[in-house]
Amino acid sequence: MTEQFFPPTKFAAELEQLHQELRSFSSLGENWDGEGSSAPSHQAVCDALKFLEKRPDDIPPPHSEVGAEGDVGVYWDISHTQVFVEVVFEGNGTYYYFAMHGKSGAEGEAHGDESVDVADRWPSEILGILRKEDQP
Repeated sequence: MTEQFFPPTKFAAELEQLHQELRSFSSLGENWDGEGSSAPSHQAVCDALKFLEKRPDDIPPPHSEVGAEGDVGVYWDISHTQVFVEVVFEGNGTYYYFAMHGKSGAEGEAHGDESVDVADRWPSEILGILRKEDQP
């Protein structure tokens, strides 16, 4: 039997690093920042990983973040296209997001939503903003 060769997935190394970072958040304890922060919940980490399973191949991996309230998040900050998207998971099977393209105010485009199920497809507003061409 001949082995099949499957080329590495685009962004494979970045995705593996992101998954490791997110999983590492589960090991943070109370007061991890020395300022009274809450420990991130294991479920918030699982929700973030579940959300990322639905990442379309053309969307680059985000950066990870952990909040002082025990939430876990991912974000994209692409300055040359004036794109910012943040998605936050509190560990209840949902997330909220904010997505912006352009400058704030009348010149920009911004979207957000609360309580989106992590099992749902990514909102078209997130995808649309992340797919913006180089437009100031």
